[in-house]
Amino acid sequence: MAYRASLALLSILLALASAPSRAAADAAERKMYDSQWGTPVCDDTAVDKTQPLITVSGTVFADLNGDGRRDDGEPGLPGVCVSNGEQVVKTGPTGAYTLAAVQPGVHRTVFVTVPTGYRIGGRFYQLVPDTCAGMAAEFGLVPDPASLHADHAFAHVTDAHITRKGVTAFAELGAPLAFVVVTGDMSNDRELEAFQDAARRSPVPVMVLPGNHDVLVNGSGALAPALGTGAAYETVLGPKYYAFDYGGRHYVCLSSVEDMPRQLVWLKNDVMQQPANTELLIFQHFPPTAAQMALYRTYRARAVFSGHTHSNRVFRDGDILYVNTPPFIRGGLDFSPRTYRVVT
Repeated sequence: MAYRASLALLSILLALASAPSRAAADAAERKMYDSQWGTPVCDDTAVDKTQPLITVSGTVFADLNGDGRRDDGEPGLPGVCVSNGEQVVKTGPTGAYTLAAVQPGVHRTVFVTVPTGYRIGGRFYQLVPDTCAGMAAEFGLVPDPASLHADHAFAHVTDAHITRKGVTAFAELGAPLAFVVVTGDMSNDRELEAFQDAARRSPVPVMVLPGNHDVLVNGSGALAPALGTGAAYETVLGPKYYAFDYGGRHYVCLSSVEDMPRQLVWLKNDVMQQPANTELLIFQHFPPTAAQMALYRTYRARAVFSGHTHSNRVFRDGDILYVNTPPFIRGGLDFSPRTYRVVT
């Protein structure tokens, strides 16, 4: 896959915008989540830190027939990363793993980093109950030979602001795509099930991460559950941050809306588990801050994709390609038409 100065667009021709590189300063002296685009809220007010630590263990296996159960002859998968959103461990020779310090109420999911060669999307995660004494979590991964190919295309979608069920925009994606990544503001005021209904119509997997309109009241208020159902974001759409591999590349989806120190711990632990010279692409809702870009540079990120500004920008910040895509369903504030970006 080539990340050139010009990226393919499905419906518009993109002209590269030139912009000066950000000043290189000491990232440690900046607040990682301060941003001109919005001030992320601290999620510590929304977690229960009173529960005792538990152990989560299980097996990651090859679900050869895709039935969701481990049948005779379906082998365990060694070397697969499993995480609680902070710790990251790898499965052993039989596919077994143990996460020894999971805190219900804080660590809301346990998830796997789906490796190249297996189908992304679906139930790559399991919810951690609010209270429990321990948990077993089995993960069956379905083989997907197409994901072995480095030559693939994906769509970057952002700021759909879907408010009702029945939207067919994802079903109308026309380019041959491996998957879609949606960088937040899937809904307008936490209508997560409406977005989920739209995403299910996609012919390819849709990978998501939260924007401010997906987790905050009216996009700027307090943290709140999904509108109408009271379900937590994770209950409807899964972890707020995670990673997956496809074609030998490592795709990292982050939450830039909430100030979560444990996310940075997870990111460091996740990157440390990757083979040297693995190509890293990062996705988040808010455009990255200078401190974030400095951090991503230490991880040798190849590109950062964002949304939120409802505008079209592509430029290089040093050796990182920065991409901001216009809204999916409505036109942009910079008069760019509604679109999505195809990256090859």
